[in-house]
Amino acid sequence: MKSWLAPIVIGISLLVSAAPVWADSAASLNAKRVVLVHGWARNSLSMWRLASSMEEAGYEVVSLNYRSLNRDIDDVQRQVQEQIIDCCNDGVATHYVGYSLGGLLIRGFFADADNQSLAESRGRVVMIGTPNNGTQVVDRFADQAWFKLFGDTSQVLGTHANSFPLALPVPDFRAGIIAGTESYAALTDEIIGEANDGMVPVQSTKLPNMADFISVYANHSMLRYSSTVAQQNIHFLRHGRFDHGTVLASCSGPAQCNPSRM
Repeated sequence: MKSWLAPIVIGISLLVSAAPVWADSAASLNAKRVVLVHGWARNSLSMWRLASSMEEAGYEVVSLNYRSLNRDIDDVQRQVQEQIIDCCNDGVATHYVGYSLGGLLIRGFFADADNQSLAESRGRVVMIGTPNNGTQVVDRFADQAWFKLFGDTSQVLGTHANSFPLALPVPDFRAGIIAGTESYAALTDEIIGEANDGMVPVQSTKLPNMADFISVYANHSMLRYSSTVAQQNIHFLRHGRFDHGTVLASCSGPAQCNPSRM
């Protein structure tokens, strides 16, 4: 070997050996079915844009429809568990996409030891605007009488230690995470105190073992209807990563795009 090649070869070897290896499962490579889980106070119809984009891409979409208003989180989880088992306890490779609370419910489903058999056929997981570490908006309004009218589930999405998201273990899968960066108003900016989509801080969407992350300039509600979100969702389902080559309107505004800062 040429003497000048030795440092290069050694350097490449060290980089390869230091890099974690994440092999795609057969389910990740072959899944053509997607379970789509909507967010709090929504229903399956609210996910039509994401559902139609995945159907156009050739996926069979199972859009769950659970009730969350005036329900406690245990009841919500039971509804989701029953529907997933009903549709997908057949060994067929299946991806999972959750919007907002839907991402937490996917985490909750696979954290349950009773559902581990379905993990064998689990493909990729995408979380869109999911408050994986809670949101300060709930902290701010949890004691207000008008907020309590929404029911128990709305009360457990804050940042306190016993909140639903913080009580969940780190998932045994590596999700692709999409965050919004267009806040609603100065009020929520003041409450959250950092980049957010009007309801969820960008940093709160992240998980320590996430497979990939990308931010999109859209508010929390509009994440469901964003064509960019739809395209990135499909790209992750197909490739296990987002399309970072696409110029995205991100961060503080469409003219100040720098997703790496997020």
